[in-house]
Amino acid sequence: MAVAISWYEWNGANDPDVDAGQVITAIVVGSIDGYDFNPADYKIQVGDNSYSKHIKVRFTGVGTNTIGNTKLHKSSGDYKTGEALEYNKDFVKGSTPPSEGDIGGSAIPTSLPGAQNLDLPDSGNVLEGDGYSEQFALQTQTSAGTEPGPLNTKTITVTYDVY
Repeated sequence: MAVAISWYEWNGANDPDVDAGQVITAIVVGSIDGYDFNPADYKIQVGDNSYSKHIKVRFTGVGTNTIGNTKLHKSSGDYKTGEALEYNKDFVKGSTPPSEGDIGGSAIPTSLPGAQNLDLPDSGNVLEGDGYSEQFALQTQTSAGTEPGPLNTKTITVTYDVY
């Protein structure tokens, strides 16, 4: 069986370490805490941040194998002037609802990073069998110079090794 990944998001007071997340097919950013909405209805104001997104990647079909060397990056999609997609693998959501407050991250890599940047829960920063990555936060940030209007679609890619 081949390994498959799926994306999970946590909203409201749901805690990624306790509560089941929502399976998502797209990470939608906007001016609300939600996972399935039309971003045109919840626009990010120029100079503001989107609500933070709290994500885990689920790996299935691993069997008796181990997942490791997990890397996350923006593989396609153009930024508008003054726009950034911030990533923070150390941000812990807990039961605090997402907000527009700065997640304190750095720009998500725009090419495949050399080192693992998506943490896994088992000893040695691996995943033994099916399970989830550690949680991470994403947030779109805009500046006063960002052109008004819809943001461009971006693709976030996860790579991993199977041992």
